[in-house]
Formats: sequence, C-alpha cells, structure tokens
Amino acid sequence: MTERYSNIVVGVDGSAGAREALDAAADIAGAFGSTLHVVMATHKISPSEYRHALAKLPEEFWNAIDFHADASCILDEAITRLEERGVWAKPHLCVEHPAEALIGVAEREEADLIVVGSRGLGIAQRAFLGSVSSKMAHRAPCAVLITGSRQC
Repeated sequence: MTERYSNIVVGVDGSAGAREALDAAADIAGAFGSTLHVVMATHKISPSEYRHALAKLPEEFWNAIDFHADASCILDEAITRLEERGVWAKPHLCVEHPAEALIGVAEREEADLIVVGSRGLGIAQRAFLGSVSSKMAHRAPCAVLITGSRQC
C-alpha cells in the first residue's frame, strides 16, 4: 500500500536539525503534491519568569519588547527557503511548547505526517530533558519522520 501524504507538518527552530527536517518535508511535499504546514513554536514569556532578574526595569521595557520576534524571523526564513525550492507552505506561529504546537497543528490540519529534526541528545540528556522528537514518536496523531538522528 502506498502512503499518500496530503498534509505534512514540519517543525522549525532555526537549528541545523530543523533545516534538515524542512528539506525532507519539502522533498516529500514535492513528490506527493502535499500541503506543507511549517510550525515555529515559542514559549509565552511571563513577566514572573524574569521578575527576579529584571525587577528594576520600567514598564515601558515590557511594552516595547517583542519576545517572539526571533520566532517570526525563523519562520519567515523557512518559508523563503521553501519558496526558493518551489514548495508552497502555510506558516503557523504558535505560542506554546513545540510538541504541543506540532500536535495541535497536525490535528487541526488533519496531517498525515509530521517531520521533525533530532538534536542528537544522548541518553542522559533525553531522560532528563526529554525531546520534541521523542514526544512526537509517542503522542503524534499520525506518522512521524525524525531526521538527523545520527548520534547514539
């Protein structure tokens, strides 16, 4: 049975592993004529997380800073990279944990495949930190392709 990937979700974060995932997703989308959904997730930063370190800064500081600007730039670069390859994609900027963002977009868009890169964490780091690719392998609502997992 041949799989048909109509909707593909790929996560980006500016890393080399994410670029490899983006390229793999573009290859698959090109081969199947799929809709590609590019997801950049950023955690919502609450003032309480910074209160101790930045307590003396005026309120104007908090109003003037866009904590998600880097995420927007990474997402824009991914879309541009795809356009240069002739692949059309829908951007999704999500303010939540990356694993939750990918699962949410995959469910809303009825994805057939999620593509994520691997940071190559060692066993101890994976056990302590967890990883997005590991969470995807266990919780995704569809097939998952993990690229770049070359380290043991």
